Amino acid sequence: MKRLTGIVFAALLLVCGAWSLAFLTGCDTASPTDPITIDPSTATLAAGQQQTFTASGGYDYTWSVDTDNGGELNTRTGNRVVFTCTSSSGYPKTLTVTSTIKGESAGATSTNGTGATYTETATAHIFLEGSTNNVITTPTNATTALEVAASDTKLSTNGTATLTATGGTPTYSWTKNNGLIGTLSDTKGAAIIYTAIGGTGTNVVTCTDSVGASKSVTITQN
Repeated sequence: MKRLTGIVFAALLLVCGAWSLAFLTGCDTASPTDPITIDPSTATLAAGQQQTFTASGGYDYTWSVDTDNGGELNTRTGNRVVFTCTSSSGYPKTLTVTSTIKGESAGATSTNGTGATYTETATAHIFLEGSTNNVITTPTNATTALEVAASDTKLSTNGTATLTATGGTPTYSWTKNNGLIGTLSDTKGAAIIYTAIGGTGTNVVTCTDSVGASKSVTITQN
């Protein structure tokens, strides 16, 4: 009887441990092709107001906003973030979540040479209450989907990679999620240079076009 009780207790520990890991890191997808989504997909805020955004599908979430002025995120990682509207500048905004998923998927952005992991993105739009500019324009001159290419995705300290955007609807804006380990030569333009300034880890660089479409590439530093 004592042995059976011990086995049941150990099984409960394994289940609780797995549940805790999923809670802390985000929920893994049932299938590597499950779409990444943000809830809500739009929000309208006045200065001082906040909105919670939640990502689902995917794994290991990283968040970015296309413009830094006028608002801030309470965190850049995790499946849930809170955006605070601090002023009337820089709206509408595009909020992007990038998810790194284990597996392979056609059309996704590979984060290494083997295709063992890939990234998917989803976007939400943040509008300013009372603004006449609360419009996300549907692309009319985009003939191909936005794509981002990197000359290298694995860098050592002081290494550089050229990041190039094609397709979508110019102009292009660039953001990174980790300013401690890398820098961008510019935040606008079809081609920029990423420089690894030190440290190890990953840096997700996201390109957003003029109508809110986005694509990301992950730089790994060692």
